[in-house]
Amino acid sequence: MLVFLLFLHVAIGKQVSTKFRFDEQNPWKYLTKFAVGVGNANWELNVTVVDPVDPTAKERIRPALVIYLDDQLEEISSINDCEGKLALSKKVQNFSVSYNGEHTYIKGTFTQKSRPHVWYYVLADCKGSSKGAKLKVNIHLTGTDDSEFSIEEEGLVYLYPIVTVIFFLSLSQNLKRMINRFQKTEKLDKISVVLNLSIFCEFSGMLCKIAHLWIYSINGKGIFIVNFLSQALEMVSSLIVTIMFIVIAKGWILKHKELPRAEVIIPIALIVLVANIVIILYGTMTDDSHNKFSDYEGTAGMMLILLRVALWCWFLYLIWILYNSQQNRESTLSFIINFAFIASAYFLAFPLLVLVSTIFKNYLRNKLVSLGSEVIQIIVFIFLTHLFGNTSSFYKISTLSHSDLPGKSH
Repeated sequence: MLVFLLFLHVAIGKQVSTKFRFDEQNPWKYLTKFAVGVGNANWELNVTVVDPVDPTAKERIRPALVIYLDDQLEEISSINDCEGKLALSKKVQNFSVSYNGEHTYIKGTFTQKSRPHVWYYVLADCKGSSKGAKLKVNIHLTGTDDSEFSIEEEGLVYLYPIVTVIFFLSLSQNLKRMINRFQKTEKLDKISVVLNLSIFCEFSGMLCKIAHLWIYSINGKGIFIVNFLSQALEMVSSLIVTIMFIVIAKGWILKHKELPRAEVIIPIALIVLVANIVIILYGTMTDDSHNKFSDYEGTAGMMLILLRVALWCWFLYLIWILYNSQQNRESTLSFIINFAFIASAYFLAFPLLVLVSTIFKNYLRNKLVSLGSEVIQIIVFIFLTHLFGNTSSFYKISTLSHSDLPGKSH
């Protein structure tokens, strides 16, 4: 892990590659964004014509690299005139590109003086000089004082390994408890298996995040599938916890040891799983959108919030039925109320986290949501570990305390 952290400092920065054509209706092409702290930041641009290539052409395309601040985003987006947008931009770097396929390289440096900002990079052809030619553009960015990461990611490099160690310790502790129970009862504890599976998915997702950062530090882009896998594994972990809360609300463990009918739970779990994967896939593909500052903003984030709220409503419906079925057991009713409160906090914590993050500066949102979601999972794992432990009130009133050993009462 230490080698990984040291290696990050030789990174080449963020790189974005794209191909496009200008047209009369859209001479303003968004490339990428990059959050920069106080200090100097650098950019390098490589542009070439890929279609049509004319080796004998003397005429040149004359676009401009346009750089502007996040504070200007709303104002510039509201202007339709290309020249009007140029007039408001912080920096405009004019250059020319030959139709013969030769590469044009330009680079520059700017200084961020007051506080961190997100800078937007756009290629503009206000005069229509490209005449429909297809351009290949590669832009390479480094942050403050040659930092390999945007200010949005700085600090996460060191915090993610700490979180990963916490999940590893939690997994180790719960596996040890599961093995001890198995040695005593010679039966595999289903609830421990499910809980450990959730922790393992979260732990594996964190490893993928660290791997993505390591690969990003090498190529400036990371690998799409590794980034997607990290989010998918964390989503599976969250889904397992969600389904666990729901089946407990249906009476699992509290009233009976057997899981609810598979034909009821599995289809719903699969629907939620597929919906989450589709949403995350779409969100990963739009990671660099101009108005997205964390993994869970934009359309994908709103869909995940609505899905989580819908599952919470289903949980409340089931917990209400369970509550009414236990009216003659005061200790059980007290637990159900407390459990409903804690589980509801889990269901709503993530939507509230995403919504609250929108009131912060855009360069802070990614850190807030990324670390906040990990803290939520850590808290819920601690709660579940205690809930299924031998000393909890839930253990005493549930079927977990019913021994399967000969000679013991059930």
